[in-house]
Amino acid sequence: MNKKNTEYQAIEIARLTFDWINTYLPNLRTNSSHTIKAYRTAVNLYINYLEDKGITEKMLNAECFSVSHLNDWFIWLKQERSSSNKTCNNRLAAIKSLLKYIGTRNPTYKVLYLDTAAAVHRLREPKSKIQGMTKDAVKC
Repeated sequence: MNKKNTEYQAIEIARLTFDWINTYLPNLRTNSSHTIKAYRTAVNLYINYLEDKGITEKMLNAECFSVSHLNDWFIWLKQERSSSNKTCNNRLAAIKSLLKYIGTRNPTYKVLYLDTAAAVHRLREPKSKIQGMTKDAVKC
């Protein structure tokens, strides 16, 4: 990929990410400021991961969202950030949502979401035990 095409992709992905965070999420997807903050955090963490790999914001392109990068990011979240499986899954959901949005705005990128949805899977989360009511509480 030539430098001009890479720069174009970087600008387009950055613009679409900005639109996703600032327009799509608050107006069409959710009213929760906590969800928006969590999604923004996930994107920032992914960008930090890419920067650790030597990929700067000007080098951002479709290849940066490959299945291998996303799987390596999961490992990075677990090892470098000590993230739980639940946190990793929430971060993945945010990135998948972003890729789906990007793919709907530019069909050239639709393959990013489709590949991710097919090949990057959630981590297993431990089952939590459900606490029921005591017999005394039920009698009341």
